[in-house]
Amino acid sequence: MSTAAGVQAARFPRQVPYIIGNEACERFSFYGMRNILVQFMVSSVILAYLPAGERDGAAKDVFHSFVIGVYFFPLLGGWLSDRFFGKYNTV
Repeated sequence: MSTAAGVQAARFPRQVPYIIGNEACERFSFYGMRNILVQFMVSSVILAYLPAGERDGAAKDVFHSFVIGVYFFPLLGGWLSDRFFGKYNTV
C-alpha cells in the first residue's frame, strides 16, 4: 500500500463536520430547553391561573410530557417512514 492511498483512507468524508455540528446544535437546544422549561412554565402566563402550590406540579407534568415526546416521536416517525415510504424514499 502506498502512502497516498493510506492517507486517503484515513480521511473522513467532507460531510462529517456538518453532521457533528448539527448534532451539537441539537443537543445544545435540547438541554437548554430542559433547563429553562420548568422555570418558564412556573412563571409564565400559561400557569398564572393556578395557585402557587399547584404550579410546580403542572410545570413538571409539562416537562415530562416534553421529554416523553422528544424520545417517542422520532421512534414513531422512523417506524412510519420505514413502514409506508420505504428505507430509501424517506431520505
